[in-house]
Amino acid sequence: MAIALNLLLVRAPEMAIILLLLFWWCVTPALAVDNPFTSEKFGYIDRTGKLVIEDEYSSANSFSEGIAFVGKGTKLAFIDINGKKLFEYEEVSDVAAPPGRFCEGLSSRWTPNGTGFVDRTGQFAIQQKFSMATDFAQGLAAVADKDGKWGYIDRSGTFVIQPQFDACLEFSEGLAAVRVGSRWGFIERTGAFRIRPQYEFVDSFKEGLAPVYRHRTYSYIDVIGNVALEGPYYSASTFQDGIAVVEPNSISDAKSLRRYIDRTGKPLDLKTSQDESCGEGMLPFTKNGLVGFANIIGQEVIAPQYQATGGFSDGLAAVKLHGKWGYVNGSGQIVIPPTFDAAYPFSCGRALVRLKESLPVTGPRLM
Repeated sequence: MAIALNLLLVRAPEMAIILLLLFWWCVTPALAVDNPFTSEKFGYIDRTGKLVIEDEYSSANSFSEGIAFVGKGTKLAFIDINGKKLFEYEEVSDVAAPPGRFCEGLSSRWTPNGTGFVDRTGQFAIQQKFSMATDFAQGLAAVADKDGKWGYIDRSGTFVIQPQFDACLEFSEGLAAVRVGSRWGFIERTGAFRIRPQYEFVDSFKEGLAPVYRHRTYSYIDVIGNVALEGPYYSASTFQDGIAVVEPNSISDAKSLRRYIDRTGKPLDLKTSQDESCGEGMLPFTKNGLVGFANIIGQEVIAPQYQATGGFSDGLAAVKLHGKWGYVNGSGQIVIPPTFDAAYPFSCGRALVRLKESLPVTGPRLM
């Protein structure tokens, strides 16, 4: 799955709740929503820190394929990186839930009549004939029919894998996780099972490995179903840059800091509060209550000094200092001073931020 706001580690005692949240994450972007009892609003900055799209939105998400979804009052719209409105839904009642992010040129849209997919003009490219849908990935999207069974469609809206599953994840590395009854397995693009349903929960394959949960513990399997890393782990993330985040498989250790492991299962001498490994070869780690960054072999690159971080994206990392958020580069230099109440990763040259007080605007208004 794409990680605009990446999949959280899954803890065994929270399985039922996580399954619901996982589906919600699949069908919608990670929306940022303000508190209606404060003056906080969302806007977008560029890599210099300039507020280029005004902080006037009560909900917003990060850019995907150069498009972001924003809300203001009863109006909901998609904008480009310059703040230009591409199309809008006049009333909140026009959509039954926040639309999906744009993936492979299409965005899922829920309405009271069903779910379909719209193009960059807001027109339905795939009509509203499904009850639920995920984003497109590798040319296919998982959709549920009116009976709640899941299958996969192509960009024409035609089923290439007929509805037959009780739950589905997006395709990743040529395989998709599907649930039959209470057990998960993995299918190929033909719909044939590569790995039969046998796990209580799974995540997608990344870098040739997938975390799977069975017998009250997590392990990692390879693309033919062999156990690659035995664990045991209490929680486990997908791999990124050859690194994953795990926790000890012990209830007594449930509140302990997580640890990074490499593809051999060897732990790095780092502790982290992150839910997953962060990209661009920079790993947040925690020491004495502060966060710093190390490289993928565990060597310190930026000394611990931050209250929190969102990890690196597009060469910059959102970090929290003295209660405010700003951005640093790979050398730890502050390139955007900490002035924001919340800050999200850069994507398409823009970062979503939240402020209580307005900043000077160098971009257009949307509405």
